[in-house]
Amino acid sequence: MLDLILTSSNTIGLMAICCMVFGALQRSVRQTALRRAGVGLALGLGTVLAMLEPLQFAPGYQADARGAFVGVAALFGGPIAAWVTITIAGLGRWLIGGAGAPLGMAVIAATGLAVWMWTKLERPTVARNWQAWLALSLMCALPTTLAFFLTPAPTLRLIFFIAALNVSSVLIFGHMMEREQRLRRRERLLSLAAATDELTGLPNRRAFVEYCDALEKDRPKTLALLMMDIDHFKSVNDRYGHAAGDHALRSVGAAISQTLGAEDFAARLGGEEFGIVLRVDSTNAGFKAAERLREACRVSYGPPELKLRTSVSIGGFFFEAGAFNRTEGQKFADRALYQAKASGRDQTVMLEPSKPAAGSMSARYADSFGR
Repeated sequence: MLDLILTSSNTIGLMAICCMVFGALQRSVRQTALRRAGVGLALGLGTVLAMLEPLQFAPGYQADARGAFVGVAALFGGPIAAWVTITIAGLGRWLIGGAGAPLGMAVIAATGLAVWMWTKLERPTVARNWQAWLALSLMCALPTTLAFFLTPAPTLRLIFFIAALNVSSVLIFGHMMEREQRLRRRERLLSLAAATDELTGLPNRRAFVEYCDALEKDRPKTLALLMMDIDHFKSVNDRYGHAAGDHALRSVGAAISQTLGAEDFAARLGGEEFGIVLRVDSTNAGFKAAERLREACRVSYGPPELKLRTSVSIGGFFFEAGAFNRTEGQKFADRALYQAKASGRDQTVMLEPSKPAAGSMSARYADSFGR
């Protein structure tokens, strides 16, 4: 009886620690793959520690709650956590050794894969009800329970105890982890919503400032900052209504997203104004990227029979002389945008960093763009 109590206490303690680590990872690690790998590492180590305090019922054979740890890893960390946990736990069982090692390793792999496949089929959109949790916990316990019938003379008492320990561990701690996961997911969604422009789907001004502030800390030196306005946007709203204006903004936002590179960043700063950070290595490259963006932003609006299209003006500044600075970059990019508008709109002006007041890059590159 004492050995059953010790095994239960050890399992509950380890699972509680894994639950706390899971919560910490949900709160502090934003990168999904890294967070899931951390979940797999924690539960893999938990599985090994659980196997170090097992119930020995035959020479080389042991019983423990590995199914709960492996199942929870697959349940809350997906394939990444499942494979990390399976690898660590399988290696641990192999090092522990004994005649039951191959079967024990097979149980670990079968549990992880079975639960992960179950989650792929289930995909709950709301919190799981008690029937779903019971089914999942039984799924975690099933491989271990079936494996008993391939081992020397297990007792019914032992089979029932280990199955109950696996089921109860998943029911209790799995439910706690699900609540933590949904809470953090809701917080991340709220944070994303607060930093996203509802109309265009692009980041908003707040996100733009935070992104630029983060860049200033990294001190990169191969960036261009663009300020972009939709030309005569007020007349779009005045002549064709706000629905047409909203459509134009959404279309321009989509064009920006589809044109920029994976490492570039764009945000709607308000009204018809957009801020863009380009990963380019020269003023020339920044100008060419801005021109591609300008051409992409010729989107239709208003009555279809009129075949109306937007145009945009872009002002930019390349940080050649020093590290990225949002305040300085916006000042010079706004100056360049003013020049683009003063010169007739529907064009790109890039100020050179060494002489920001000397003029634009647009005249220098006009021929290459057929203007």
